[in-house]
Amino acid sequence: MIIIIADDLTGANDTGVQFQKNGFSTMVQTEYSDVQAESLQWCNRYDALSINVNSRQLPPQEAYSRVYNLARQISGIPTEYVYKKIDSLLRGNPAVELDAVMDALGAGTALVVPSFPENGRQLVNGIMVTPDDRINVEQIFREGSKRSTFKLSLEEIRKGPENLKQLMERKRKEGFQIFIADATSDAELETIKNAAKPIDGKMIFCGSAGFAKQLSNEKRFQKELVTSEKSEDAVLVVAGSRRKETAVQLQQISEAFLAPIVRIDVSKVENGGRSYSEEITRCTDKILQMAEEGHRLILLAVSSLFSATQEKPKPENKDPEAVNIAAALGETVEKIYRKIRLRAVVSTGGDTSLQICKAFRSKGIELCDEIAAGIPVGRMAGGEADGMMIITKSGGFGNGDALIQVVNYLDDNRHENERRLYGG
Repeated sequence: MIIIIADDLTGANDTGVQFQKNGFSTMVQTEYSDVQAESLQWCNRYDALSINVNSRQLPPQEAYSRVYNLARQISGIPTEYVYKKIDSLLRGNPAVELDAVMDALGAGTALVVPSFPENGRQLVNGIMVTPDDRINVEQIFREGSKRSTFKLSLEEIRKGPENLKQLMERKRKEGFQIFIADATSDAELETIKNAAKPIDGKMIFCGSAGFAKQLSNEKRFQKELVTSEKSEDAVLVVAGSRRKETAVQLQQISEAFLAPIVRIDVSKVENGGRSYSEEITRCTDKILQMAEEGHRLILLAVSSLFSATQEKPKPENKDPEAVNIAAALGETVEKIYRKIRLRAVVSTGGDTSLQICKAFRSKGIELCDEIAAGIPVGRMAGGEADGMMIITKSGGFGNGDALIQVVNYLDDNRHENERRLYGG
């Protein structure tokens, strides 16, 4: 059994799918519940369980408590290891949440590997390098954790796994507990994995979906993947993220498929009240009309996504306005689903994905595949949309044609299923 603890839903999905692709039956718990029996139920049925504690926006002490409580609950479950998923841009409370897992499980060592080379995120000399940012990861853990940290440089990693293993063991004896590893390629991630696996004692693995991919290659269950679809009709793309990458992706898919974009006016929903309900109704009616006219790809986005003054993505936070906007998107999707059959929902942004699952009262997402790096596809488990396909994507992930790839994948998958059913 492998348990993944993530601080948001897209992170739980893009990490869980790494295990699903290697044959692990994988369930994502859309939001952490302190009801222990619920988690134990999933553990009895799946090889890997990825749990969203939904803590990214919480104050540090509150995030610590939530993660600690979960880790205590699972401490009695036999596990191969626990993976603490963190955001590849180090948003949230990565250091205190890692402390919480180590405290609750009595772990003496943690290995932090946040690089995700496939998505252009590399750690060099303790600095996360992306096309837009430079983030001092080593400083975040050194100042945010109560434990001593040690940086594993590219030079040491490139000497091979045995050298790296010996270095970590020496430094452990000197009192270092958290190791932060540079990496710029999948080959270096593999070296880090091979160095860490033989080390004795309880170790917490911590990082992005990139390192999870390496760990999941270690063991293959060779189970056959079988995907199915609930309906043959519309695909709904819901863009709640305000990142510029999402704006580019939505514009490209709109032009490629001649699909108009329905924009939900954030000024009318961010404060609740009467205008909130009226705006949801307006967007719902518009989308239902488009479906009636024959559109099979429908795009729904927050109006602020295309703000001309937006140079950089606004920080996502848990202020009441942001919560109301995400909830409005979830309610709109739920109202649409009551009227028409959706083949799939594609969601960008962790809060938006969570609100859609909440609106459907879904208990989990059973992962099926990964369309591109960090873009998993699964089926809702439980609730009103049980079995419907859902694709989640972090707002900053993917190239400009990422959403086009998603729709092409869904079309190809549908044709494959038709051939299975009807031959030909």
